[in-house]
Amino acid sequence: MPPRDTPVPATLVAAPMLHAVAALVAASISSPNMSRILHAGQSYRYHGHPLIGERIDIGARITDHGQRGGADFFTVESGAVVDGETRIIGTSHIVYLGDAVEGPALDEAVVENVMLFGTGPLTQQLT
Repeated sequence: MPPRDTPVPATLVAAPMLHAVAALVAASISSPNMSRILHAGQSYRYHGHPLIGERIDIGARITDHGQRGGADFFTVESGAVVDGETRIIGTSHIVYLGDAVEGPALDEAVVENVMLFGTGPLTQQLT
């Protein structure tokens, strides 16, 4: 077991932060069709890495929401907080196409597999 003062790898914290973003955006859209959501980008600012053994609280809030061409554009800030101190701040840009663009809609089962398991080469090796 690693020592308690070992920093938690950034990817272990990024995943639940992105999950909080997705849940918040989905809750902000009435009857969301997951195949019409585009994760347009994200960035992170680290003010200190959480350490093994620390409790990490994750939260998210919508900081901007607008509409253009029938699509919803969201900017969502997420954070990882330890003992009241924000250690990591993430900014995500999400676009919900809704009915804005005509095209094939993916079956929800397909969408869930892509969202949960990804599509990259490493994912393909693991399945």
